[in-house]
Amino acid sequence: TDSECEKATGEDHPTHLCTFEAPSKGVCMGDSGGPLIYNGEQVGVTSLVWEGCAVGNPDLFTRISLYLDWIDKVKKEY
Repeated sequence: TDSECEKATGEDHPTHLCTFEAPSKGVCMGDSGGPLIYNGEQVGVTSLVWEGCAVGNPDLFTRISLYLDWIDKVKKEY
């Protein structure tokens, strides 16, 4: 939950999605920019990677929904 994420990181992250994974199951160095998939759709982009592959820490992903207008605008340019 958002409150669990805030407690774990010491910050509020309204533009991010937060996940908690088992040790060695979360994101690791080199995963930045990778997708967070939920029900077959990409909902986030890996934006914070902890040293040690998030052991004991949440994984943070930028919320794609907040940027859909910008994404559509850029897609139309190309």
